[in-house]
Amino acid sequence: MRGKVTANRLNIRSRPSMESNTLGQLVGDVIVNILGHHNRWYEIEHQGGSAFVADAFLQPVINLKSLKGRVKAEVLKVRAEPGLAGKVIGSLPENTMVNILAEHPDWLEIDFNNASAYVYSKYIELLEAGRSNQGRISADLLNVRRTPSTKGEIIGVLDEGQIVELRSHIGNWYEISFNGDVAYIYDQYVIEAGDIADTRSASARIVIADDADTDPGSAQLAPEEKLEVTGSTARRKVARTWNKFGNLLNTLSDHYRIEPACAVAVLCVESAGKGFEKDNRDRMIVRFENHKFWKYWGKQHALEFNSHFKYGVRKDGKLKSWLGHQWRANDAEEWQDFHGSQEREWQVLEFARNLDDSAALLSISMGAPQIMGFHYQRLGYSSVQDMFDAFSRDIRFQIMGFFEFLDPRMVKALQDLDFSRFAASYNGTGQEKKYGGWIQDNYDAFKSFNLQFA
Repeated sequence: MRGKVTANRLNIRSRPSMESNTLGQLVGDVIVNILGHHNRWYEIEHQGGSAFVADAFLQPVINLKSLKGRVKAEVLKVRAEPGLAGKVIGSLPENTMVNILAEHPDWLEIDFNNASAYVYSKYIELLEAGRSNQGRISADLLNVRRTPSTKGEIIGVLDEGQIVELRSHIGNWYEISFNGDVAYIYDQYVIEAGDIADTRSASARIVIADDADTDPGSAQLAPEEKLEVTGSTARRKVARTWNKFGNLLNTLSDHYRIEPACAVAVLCVESAGKGFEKDNRDRMIVRFENHKFWKYWGKQHALEFNSHFKYGVRKDGKLKSWLGHQWRANDAEEWQDFHGSQEREWQVLEFARNLDDSAALLSISMGAPQIMGFHYQRLGYSSVQDMFDAFSRDIRFQIMGFFEFLDPRMVKALQDLDFSRFAASYNGTGQEKKYGGWIQDNYDAFKSFNLQFA
């Protein structure tokens, strides 16, 4: 478990006592790892060991997506995979801020050059990124810096009274967009302009869905205006999707400032707008990924994995791990394909769950948005089982999960109608043009209905 420092300065002590030695201080909004609780003290990780802080000034943090990271090393290597064997694909200088996408043992998955990458967590200071919307500059001239530090390079200035979009609030700094780049301004000289809805973090954005989180039946799905299911395959598909979920899609799309057509198009590409099997409403649409199951379970059980699962096709000198998926229940059976049949997908999933439940659920894409189970923390779930149960219980959780999954770069890509750029983040690089083209086709099909939105 993690905790956020709520005091401006919080003493770190050698023992859970006010009389014990002070080992240092933590500044406000810093995130620490909590090891245990002793009366009114939290035991935390500190310099390779443990120390103690008063529990009144440490607030537990559950939602990983609300966190950002600041580089503590002079130069931090960025790798393509989590592990020292991962290829180095770049580096980050000290004080650079990064978006945290997911957590792995000893490694953090971050947003790097519009793709996922990995850094060693030891050299990242975690901070909770509280969100705002707009701010007015109160100083005559306010420096704009490249990093959130008084030592950060000054890249410009803002005039008194100028209104700026505040992307996040990190410690004593606001993150803003300046000349197309991420930059930082000191919060003492900014007056917040209120809580206007914007593309903020998922935990703050989906306020509209709070009731549905506790009572899914309270959220209305269908729109008042239905579309005629006629015409091309794409028109029929987007019409059916809109007729089932249009009201919720429109409400959440408006909250994120994206066109409803974008959300409809993505869901149609991912699952033809379906969250559950047509003939079995108790089973949601899933896709089991053999190469992910290898990552989460097979590496430690190679012989058993290889007797049941195959993956990978080598094309153009590269191994495409998402192709060539086959399985068999035992050595006496023939290898068989299973993608394209929900009956077989579920057969493989249930077999894998008997081997390792968590690893199997981490290895599937779920429901209408086809979000992988290993993203459960990013959506605010405490376990992959919780995500699976919620997605299996009601389509509303699947739709809300899609919006929860969107990060600022995805939202911006959808706002710009740059579907290939969106697909590179949502589906992964390598097939972005293919997926981007499919999303564009479904977007155009929906727009052809000429619906009017307030």
